[in-house]
Amino acid sequence: MVKKLFYLILFAGTLFLYSGCVQKITVSGNCALGKPSFCDQVIERRGFTTGYSNLHRQPLWVSYILSAENLTGIQVKRTDKFLTDPLIKHDPVIPKEYARSGFDRGHIAPAADMAYSPETMAESFYMSNMSPQLPYCNRKSWLSVETLMRKWALKEKKLYIVAGPVFSRFSGKVPEKFRVTVPGHFFKAVLDLTPPHKMIAFVVPNSSTGGKNAESFAISVDELEKLTGYDFFDLLDDDLENKLEKQCCFEEWGE
Repeated sequence: MVKKLFYLILFAGTLFLYSGCVQKITVSGNCALGKPSFCDQVIERRGFTTGYSNLHRQPLWVSYILSAENLTGIQVKRTDKFLTDPLIKHDPVIPKEYARSGFDRGHIAPAADMAYSPETMAESFYMSNMSPQLPYCNRKSWLSVETLMRKWALKEKKLYIVAGPVFSRFSGKVPEKFRVTVPGHFFKAVLDLTPPHKMIAFVVPNSSTGGKNAESFAISVDELEKLTGYDFFDLLDDDLENKLEKQCCFEEWGE
């Protein structure tokens, strides 16, 4: 009887450990959980991975890990030195193309997330990381979500973030000679890499008015996939992916 009880306890313990291992997500790179869509060029950098579009002349998505460690170490100053990306093979954007366009050169991978080294800071200012954002979007709405991500990363320790433009209809005016596609919205899909894992997404309008409260932009990743046609985090275990992508509980993340 004692021997049977011993094996039952051993089996239950093994099952518990195995179950825990299945649910724990580990990643080894900025694009470790998959590329959400087809793109013309994938550029791997230290701080982030870019899926670039020749047609739209901007990233379709960027993917990176935002960690508390990188946010709390030595931070380098923002450079504001926008550069043509030497790795773009087709018709690269030059910084002056945005001059007098009415649009900011909006970071998709934020400079403040890349401040942990001179290399990552400099790379965040490549034009391949920029998308045309109206000033209100860039400096208020989009910024509110970027700021919240850093706050959550400090609390949760490590986030996996995918961000990019949504090529829905843009309702504003676009200069005739401006050759960068202007998105109607921007998105972030966010996965908490620290158990218990959770997931959420945000869609921010590229507009001159609107909310500054990040919570008002929150949706589920399932909803974001319907909007974009992308498949986020597709290398996750299918059952776990399906469960997490239904979530949109802002309160679970805390303020």
